[in-house]
Amino acid sequence: MINNDMQEIEITIEDAKKAIYLGDLVTKLESNPDFKELIIDGYFKEDAARVVMLKADKEFQSLAQQDKLDKDIMGISVFGEYLRTKKILGLMAQESLREHEDTRQAIVQENI
Repeated sequence: MINNDMQEIEITIEDAKKAIYLGDLVTKLESNPDFKELIIDGYFKEDAARVVMLKADKEFQSLAQQDKLDKDIMGISVFGEYLRTKKILGLMAQESLREHEDTRQAIVQENI
């Protein structure tokens, strides 16, 4: 039973470390001037505004064009949510990692 508990804790610790790593990558990207210009300003702001404006443009009212614009808007939204989620999960995993490392240490101490 102790081996199973320890194995589960080790897996959880590794999962937390991976989540922290990915969250840190997002933070690094956000501070990168190229990423900021291309993705944050260019894609999330400028391209998003362009696509939303095209939704009302008389030249883009066919069903196929509106469907394409809806998909473009959804793509921007999904990508932004992906980055936010990785960052939030990384922050949450930092606390989780400390708790699981404490639990692992307690199990080790009990079995000495």
